[in-house]
Amino acid sequence: MLGGIAIVVALVPLVSLAVQVGRLNDQVTALNTGVTTEIERQNQLTQQLEANQRQATRHLREVRELLNLSPGAYRFPDAASDTGASDTGADPTTGNEAAAGAGATGDTGSGEVPEQRFFDAVDRIAAEAELESLEATLVDRVPRIVGEALPDGAALRSLGRMRWEIRDGDRSVATLYAGRDRWTLVPEAGTRETVEADAASVADEATLQRVAATATEAVETHRTATAAFRGAAQELREHVSTPAFQDAVDAAQLVVVAPRVGDPPYSVSFRTTLTGDTAFSVSVSSAPLRISVDDASFDETAPAIDALDERVRASDPRTAAQRATEAAIERVRSLADDPAFEAFLDERGLRMATDLRESLDFFYLDLVYREGPRSGERYGAFAVQKRLGRLYITDAQDVVITTLARAGENPLAALQPPPATTAESGATGDRSLPESFPPGFRGGRAETTGTNILLVGTHEQRADAMILAHLSPEKTISMISIPRDLWWQGRKLSYHAEVYGLEHLVAQIQEITAQEIDGWIAVDMYAFIEVVDLLGGVDVTLDEPLIDPTYRVRDAGEWSTLYYEAGTHHLGGVEALRLARSRHTSNDFERAQRQQMILSALRARLNELNAGDLDRVYQLIGTMAEYVTTSYSVWEIAQFYLGYRNAEIVNRTGLTFDNVLYNTWSNLYIQGLDRSAVDDDFYLGQWILLPRDDNWNVIPWFIENNIR
Repeated sequence: MLGGIAIVVALVPLVSLAVQVGRLNDQVTALNTGVTTEIERQNQLTQQLEANQRQATRHLREVRELLNLSPGAYRFPDAASDTGASDTGADPTTGNEAAAGAGATGDTGSGEVPEQRFFDAVDRIAAEAELESLEATLVDRVPRIVGEALPDGAALRSLGRMRWEIRDGDRSVATLYAGRDRWTLVPEAGTRETVEADAASVADEATLQRVAATATEAVETHRTATAAFRGAAQELREHVSTPAFQDAVDAAQLVVVAPRVGDPPYSVSFRTTLTGDTAFSVSVSSAPLRISVDDASFDETAPAIDALDERVRASDPRTAAQRATEAAIERVRSLADDPAFEAFLDERGLRMATDLRESLDFFYLDLVYREGPRSGERYGAFAVQKRLGRLYITDAQDVVITTLARAGENPLAALQPPPATTAESGATGDRSLPESFPPGFRGGRAETTGTNILLVGTHEQRADAMILAHLSPEKTISMISIPRDLWWQGRKLSYHAEVYGLEHLVAQIQEITAQEIDGWIAVDMYAFIEVVDLLGGVDVTLDEPLIDPTYRVRDAGEWSTLYYEAGTHHLGGVEALRLARSRHTSNDFERAQRQQMILSALRARLNELNAGDLDRVYQLIGTMAEYVTTSYSVWEIAQFYLGYRNAEIVNRTGLTFDNVLYNTWSNLYIQGLDRSAVDDDFYLGQWILLPRDDNWNVIPWFIENNIR
């Protein structure tokens, strides 16, 4: 028994050690799991970054192609093994980008030399001999012919191997370069000059005389510019030192920093006495004379001095934080006089208080209940942070909700039920989605007849509005709006027209919708304005008020927010364009509906024209010829108009996030991130639209079900 006890006692330390080893193993396993997870996360991030880099490279390559520039060299982690290395600028003989970069020296870093370099070497020997011969001829002729022809005080100095510097006193005026078939003079400031020749006459005395004349002219131009600079600098120095100017500087709480005097440049800075920050500066440069006062530039002294005096009078001694804070307060207060914002608040039973409240960190402009049992109580507030002037929104207890920049993110959105069906919403068009699509489904024109025309509204070569119009054999019209923010092949759909042209845009929409497009008509926004005005305006009826806080308009010299009450409005060209382009506060579907309403109103006005309106018709034709591009002839457009001028519009709908699309931000989408996973400083990118579940089949399905 004692032996058994002894064995047990001896085993106790071993058992304890085994337990500790087991715990250590568990910890090591957990650590390995954590490290592996982190490595996987970093790999995913690296892949996302590389994908962004490749996409940016592709876009840059497209830009270079449009500018007729040669392709650039871009190196990615797998470039060494990439079979398409020549597409990234790699040397085509080796597939190695390093070889292309080092090929000028004949050393690829791997001991390999492309065969082409041996052929190049033969021509290089001949070129070197030709260069030495030309240099030997010029070494005496240039100083004798060009140098001696320069004005007194100017001289020529050799810089080695067919380069000479032209100096005027202690100042460099220009550099002179000799070439095989031309001379080039590059001044320190100004435009370079060339003297053309050929290989046989580049060193002749007649050519060198022309070079001497060009060099002399450069010296004279330099002297004239220097004299103008010195005069302007002297006038400014004298003006800055006058007692009247010094009094103005003191009144503006500024101090003059010791001027920087040169020949040229000349500059003087002004700092605020309150913070010591540089408020603005004045500088004078030469060839050509340029006097800069803050951000403004002048080529004469008198207006520059006037601008300097005005800049001193307008100087603001406040700190940047004070300016930002007061500007934010003023911005909020200005809303109190905005009819659109007042109507917006009135609909919600609210008003804005104009008295400013203050706490340790914020200034508050309160929103209060207008009437009822809670009249006068706080609903919330716009809060201006004192330190940076940043705008926040707070609740009734002054608890910060979020920044004003993120106020548009409604936390209730995730709690909303799915979009209503057609019957529930009262909107035209079928919005209900099928549970699934058959494999390979892409829709198409198999069961449809008629004509598909793409209508495009353009602005600065960008497609601002797109409508697919279907003209049926039964003389009916269906209109389906396609949003410009649809994210397709790495950019918004509207940019395809700007980068590649309208025909490319038509091809992309044809692929997206799986509908054959028979032709297209593009109208610039300025034509839209002129056509509406020529027709005497259009009548549009709004079922609900339209308030767009992001759309500032100017009428009778006063700026205000875009605001249309519910009801019928007679709109001129500018007003109709505002209604068609406004997109905030209402969704994209409503914007598309308004565009289609305006098109219908235009058609109605056109149908009212008669034989007595020939002058107006001629003006319309002239406007169309100037602002409209199309794949159709004038005769074809006339046939469509005559055939469908009284056709019934049986369906007006559009692609939007209320039916088959969802919205997100480009950088979140590219990197696979959620909005809640990034902070306020994260650059979200562009606001974009994509098909639901990223399934591009839903778009042709929707189009096919809404063409009638």
